[in-house]
Amino acid sequence: MRCALRVIVVACLVMTPGGCDALRDRVWPGAADTPAAPVDVGPSEDARALAEAVGHMVPHAEADAAAEATPVAAAAPAVVAGPDELEIFDVGIEWTPVGGGYYGGYGDPPDMLRVVAKGRTRKAVGPKAEVAIKATCDDAGVAVTDTETPRIDDVLGGVLPLVGTEFRVGADLFVRHVIQAPSTCRVVISLRDPAATPVVRGGIGLCSAPGSKTPTPCPRPAVEAAAAWSVHDLQFLPTAEFGFSVVAGTSPAPDRLGVRATCHVGDKHFVEFQYLDARLSAFEPGDVQFHRAHMNSAWEYMRFTDCDLEIQAVKFDVAAQKLLGVDTIGHRCMRPSGLRDGRCPGGDGLEAVAADATGAPVVAEVQNSSFSSYRGWFGAYAMAELTVRAPLPADARFEFIATCGKRVDRMPITFTTPLELVYPGQSLRAQGSVSGRGRVSPAACTTEFLLHTKDASGGAERQWSLARQCYARSGGSVPCPGAPAGGGGGLGLGGVGGR
Repeated sequence: MRCALRVIVVACLVMTPGGCDALRDRVWPGAADTPAAPVDVGPSEDARALAEAVGHMVPHAEADAAAEATPVAAAAPAVVAGPDELEIFDVGIEWTPVGGGYYGGYGDPPDMLRVVAKGRTRKAVGPKAEVAIKATCDDAGVAVTDTETPRIDDVLGGVLPLVGTEFRVGADLFVRHVIQAPSTCRVVISLRDPAATPVVRGGIGLCSAPGSKTPTPCPRPAVEAAAAWSVHDLQFLPTAEFGFSVVAGTSPAPDRLGVRATCHVGDKHFVEFQYLDARLSAFEPGDVQFHRAHMNSAWEYMRFTDCDLEIQAVKFDVAAQKLLGVDTIGHRCMRPSGLRDGRCPGGDGLEAVAADATGAPVVAEVQNSSFSSYRGWFGAYAMAELTVRAPLPADARFEFIATCGKRVDRMPITFTTPLELVYPGQSLRAQGSVSGRGRVSPAACTTEFLLHTKDASGGAERQWSLARQCYARSGGSVPCPGAPAGGGGGLGLGGVGGR
């Protein structure tokens, strides 16, 4: 009869002898005296090694009876176990080099934690059910958590097979969120079904010594944690990145995590927002994950002005790709002299601005522009500051267009910040450039920034011309009809269409 490893309590992986007790004492006080539940193992090498470490091999029925007789609840706060709908066996846990030249040859990188196993589901699960793999490691006295999208049968994020069908599952942890010197870890493999109650439908936890294939079970005691998710140790790093740690609360995990910088320059407020790669759904209360984020454009403003930094929990419908709401869980003011608590003075008066006379939801101010040509080849460039005056829909898009006679060249403009997260009164910088070879000899050329939106009532597309620059054949920029002069002096259009 084939047996399987069946530990349905959350557990910890020990990377040094006796380290599991040390980690439990530090992160979960009072848990060191909790006896481990018996384990039912299969006949593989790892399972036999585990059986030798635990002391014996038992079939399912004996393991269930032994588990009922083990006084775990009497030695620690009661923990309600989820349904037993996941079967995991042949588990392998190993620290291994990252490889692949990840660090570009600059020194030896820290190892990553590779977790592999086999499993099967015992009951039908929802279409969004997934296996989650998580590890909490002790790094110089600090417990750090990492989790990644698992591989199902060697396919990243693959779909779970039918009930009873064996599959391979694995993940590489601490590749992006590097841990320098792990001494103890707790590894959890669990089945999560967001359509069910409770969401966790079974799981397994293991402890193991480094360099050994003899994992042992260890129970997960109750943990005291705040209801709200929070941010600790927000700091500006020498690498021009922001470093911070997110601490999981007892409330539901955010769907996504983001970082926002709003820099106050005169009467404008330039914003940048980035989504961060964080699988928070697998986190348990008290888990901590370190993050590093580099703001692509806001860092330049921070050299001379105040910027509000916010770590935000985002509610997001992944299936519909729809933003449902944003909640700030951490906030600091970044001044040229360093980080400060609270909001920046320049951000207190941020209010929505009046709509433009044309009704356009965005106003553009061109900072510089140019047009040049030589022997038929031409290039056009412009940079503008875009200020939002009315909320933008998620499907809004910008273009930079150059028109020379019948020839039209277009460049779509994309932003790191989702347009639906740019609020009235906030600004973005946009750059556009096109180049090509003309086949005609037009008298003039124009460039402009366009905004495309859809009518909320009928869905018809609307087009807004935000800023237009005109260039004469004789050279340089000229005033466009009905508008002031735009851009700087170019090299003219002589040679456009030449051979």
